[in-house]
Amino acid sequence: MHEGCQRGKRIASWVVSPFLDWSCDLGGHCAGLVDVEQKQHDGDSRDEKTLSFDNNRDRMATPHSESEGGAGTSSSNILFRPNLDWIANALWILVVSMLLATLVANLHPWFELATHFSFHFLWISGVAVVLSLVHRMVRWIGGSRSNASGALSRSAPNTLRGFTHLLAFVVFSWIVAPWEWVAKKESFTESQGTRVLSWNVWLKNYDSASVVSIIREQNADIVALFEVNPELAAGMEVLRGDYLEKEWTPEWDPGSCVVLSKIPGTSFKRVNLAEVGMRAVEIDFPAWNGKRAGKLLAIHTKSPTPFHPSRTRARDRQLEATADWVRQQNGRAAVLGDLNITPYSPTFRRLLNEGGLQDSRTGFGNQASWPAFLQAFGIPIDHVLVNSHFQVKARKVIRPNPCSDHSPVLVELL
Repeated sequence: MHEGCQRGKRIASWVVSPFLDWSCDLGGHCAGLVDVEQKQHDGDSRDEKTLSFDNNRDRMATPHSESEGGAGTSSSNILFRPNLDWIANALWILVVSMLLATLVANLHPWFELATHFSFHFLWISGVAVVLSLVHRMVRWIGGSRSNASGALSRSAPNTLRGFTHLLAFVVFSWIVAPWEWVAKKESFTESQGTRVLSWNVWLKNYDSASVVSIIREQNADIVALFEVNPELAAGMEVLRGDYLEKEWTPEWDPGSCVVLSKIPGTSFKRVNLAEVGMRAVEIDFPAWNGKRAGKLLAIHTKSPTPFHPSRTRARDRQLEATADWVRQQNGRAAVLGDLNITPYSPTFRRLLNEGGLQDSRTGFGNQASWPAFLQAFGIPIDHVLVNSHFQVKARKVIRPNPCSDHSPVLVELL
């Protein structure tokens, strides 16, 4: 009975010790639960396996003098020595918090926001797993055979952290699915497919010269621009000669959308999906120059914020209406624009399933598009989604981008 109680206490201490270590470190009085140098100066001959947290705390709070011969280390040096356990515990708490939020993302918009950083926490948890293994090996190799078992028994909190990081790595790998990023290595062509460019140019962007330069350089057949203000549009008038058809209604509003098309006979229709004040544009282009006809929906959804969950719900209603629109189309249909959601969100996966859509990123990497200054380390919230009648031949995110917080997305559809 006594052994069972002791075993239960040890298990409980393993679970709570990361929190105890962290809180103790914040006070600056605990340089680690196990401090060999401290025990040497105190002349403590007690067995390491029975050393308790309370005794460690009491002894470390007592001033120590240098040992004989002046070779000792003062307590002040020990107290102010950098402690990696504090960093390890802070990282563990962060990973656990993000993992739990991701697993319950459907319960509240706050938790759903956490899923958008799954790509980053995949790498963080992977690095943490490697560091945990290295730390364990160093402790095993560095200790003598006589005290190795004691060191491993005290490393139970490290084992718990390592297991948690491994679990997080598996979960985030399942969500991010990096194995789907294997590059198709397809290049853009001038004649085979329809080139489509989608770009949120930013409502406060006045650099029309850069916008015009990027659009002309990419030579897309259809261009969908979001958050186009009237001043920027005035500087883009030179594009009117390059594009025969256009939906040209710039506004001082995040929902503004300008669409340009080189395909003769392209028609446009404004639609207000879910009645949230963010109008989308339906683009119907005919067969042209050996290229097949199709329909596109250019849409900009509400941006979610942690302080306004209602915006997240409005975005979700827009995405539900988008799935309905796709299901109503008989032929080739695609959705493009700033959807303000990453592929790691359960809401995004629901959009794909309900609309019968495919993510054009598949086979082309992570394709992060926002914020533009982070380049490949950002998150992919600008999308081109296609139904089964379309085939994605090539896709890329255009970098660097000097004038907007979003990077343009260019695809070639067959």
